[in-house]
Order: sequence, then structure tokens, then C-alpha cells
Amino acid sequence: MKAILTAIKTRLNSQLTYLGNRIYFLIDEVEGLPLETKFPCAALLDSGTQITEYPSRQIENHFFVDVVFYQQILSPESSLMGKGTTKGILDITEEGVAALRDYNLGDAGIEYARPQSEDPAQALTNPAGDIMIAMKKVRMKYT
Repeated sequence: MKAILTAIKTRLNSQLTYLGNRIYFLIDEVEGLPLETKFPCAALLDSGTQITEYPSRQIENHFFVDVVFYQQILSPESSLMGKGTTKGILDITEEGVAALRDYNLGDAGIEYARPQSEDPAQALTNPAGDIMIAMKKVRMKYT
């Protein structure tokens, strides 16, 4: 899992340069964000592994990673839809999924990379309680 999370971070940094290397490894999608976080940013969470063993004794691992994107809410509409050069949470999520879909993560031994689910956008407060942020989570499956 460590190699997969590292490869995802590298891929997002190279494809979504406006995130400015603000991609964090977290345990909790809200409470784990650093207090000094700038937006937009993203977080990667280990969401478990499903192990399938076939009668032939072949073992297949399915790794799940939650990729969470964040954007500061300056106005409700622009934080969702974007405005001018400012990307909304829907833009960021769409570009993030496009960067990860079918990407085999370099040398991590992955043959299949697809989004499994996408949660609706949510509004919440950052850990310091002084900034409203929009959040959208995508669960990716890697095999």
C-alpha cells in the first residue's frame, strides 16, 4: 500500500500542478489536514485491501484508496463550479480522476486503476475552525 500511495501522490503532483505539492497522507479526511493548509489540496487515505484466493491458489489483491480533494469556499457557486481561473471542487475532482484512471502507477505492479465511487461534495470547516472548505471524495480501486 505504501508504494501505491506514494505513486498516486507523485502522479497527482505531476498532473495537477495547481495543487502545489499539497497532497497529504492522512488517517482521517477532515481532522488530519494540517492547520496551515492552503487550498486547493488533496489527501490520500488507505481504505483497505480485499484479498481474493482462487481454487488454483492464485491470490489477487484489490487495494482501495480514498482520494479527497479540497477547495476553500469563497462563494458557494464558485467553490463548486469554479469561476474564471479558480477551479471549483468539481473541476479538481474531474481532473484528479482523469489523472489516475487507467494509470498503472509506474513500478507499483498495478494493472487496473478505476474509480469505484464518488461521494457528493460537502461543505465543512477546517480543523482550525476559521475556513469553510468544500470536500469531495473518490474511492479508487487498484489491482
